[in-house]
Amino acid sequence: MTRMTVLLAMAIAVALPGIAYAHCVPEKQQDPTCLYHGSLDSFENAGEVVLGEVVQATPEYKSIGKKKIKRGTGEYWILMEKASSRALRAVESFAGDSDYDLIVASGYLGSVDPAIPAEDVTKQVIESMLEDE
Repeated sequence: MTRMTVLLAMAIAVALPGIAYAHCVPEKQQDPTCLYHGSLDSFENAGEVVLGEVVQATPEYKSIGKKKIKRGTGEYWILMEKASSRALRAVESFAGDSDYDLIVASGYLGSVDPAIPAEDVTKQVIESMLEDE
């Protein structure tokens, strides 16, 4: 890069501070099992969620404890599937109503090289899910 190119890039960055810069997860580090919403190839505002906490906040999960349903029974697995589905729908719904264009499993973006900052939105997802009930 020439000195003029560097100076021009710096001038643009100073003149246009409101422009967001896109991130991406390098292809070799992409893990689709950690992706709940968006694309790992290009995003500007990332959130992370502890999906287990969202599952535990669902009415289906809570009913397992209230009804003392034993782990491993058919009823247990049916309720767990419903709780997991509700949690994933809650993440999608929250993402659609927010400014986050990427939502991933908690800790995932911090583990890629270079690490990418992400805000923990777990509580917000739970609150949004409970409001929709």
